[in-house]
Amino acid sequence: RVEAGETMSWLGEDKRDMEQFISIEGGEYFLRSLERQVKIESFEISKYPVTNRWYEEFIKDNGYVTKEYWGKEGWKWLTDENIKQPGYWNDRKWKCPNSPVVGVSWYEAEAFANWLTAKRDDGNTYRLPNEKEWEAVSGGKKGREYSWGDVWDSNMCNNGEIDIDKTSLEGMFENGNTPEGVSDLNGNVWEWCMDWYGDSRSNRVLRGGSWFNNERLCRSAYRRYYH
Repeated sequence: RVEAGETMSWLGEDKRDMEQFISIEGGEYFLRSLERQVKIESFEISKYPVTNRWYEEFIKDNGYVTKEYWGKEGWKWLTDENIKQPGYWNDRKWKCPNSPVVGVSWYEAEAFANWLTAKRDDGNTYRLPNEKEWEAVSGGKKGREYSWGDVWDSNMCNNGEIDIDKTSLEGMFENGNTPEGVSDLNGNVWEWCMDWYGDSRSNRVLRGGSWFNNERLCRSAYRRYYH
């Protein structure tokens, strides 16, 4: 299935809309990471992680040379390190058009969202979710262990137990979607959130686990950080 899906994507035969957003109802959500109820305002979230195809639009539209898309720290990092594209961008293993983009720093994720706000100019502000919002989507109002329910099933997402050994086509594990239809929140790739991790302001929050990780790290409530 992985190979067939990738072949379709490379040939341009995967015609799905990979840039759609799904409405998330506001209300009280039980967040297992906090062990309490939290009020969440309604918002929309991308049905899929950002694909290589979508991110390439940002690169081709001068995303890496337009200062307005970057925060102050991000622009300094970009210019100091002479960054022109994500890590692994030229490695075909990670470049399937409808697989999630990888090797993206928090700064690049922020810049992509700012670019999308300017590009669409539709009255909406596009941004990374905060981690409470992210967990509310993955866990639902009752705080599911995983996007699909409370019982681990390694066939519900791309994880380290099934030995795909790389990212997979987005939406391939459709049975692992949330009830609202959001895909790939567990496994496949770690996902940046808006928040700082802790008080040091040196690391940002990651959620969701990846193709490399086990069931514990793929839980809706699991928190990870990276600089």
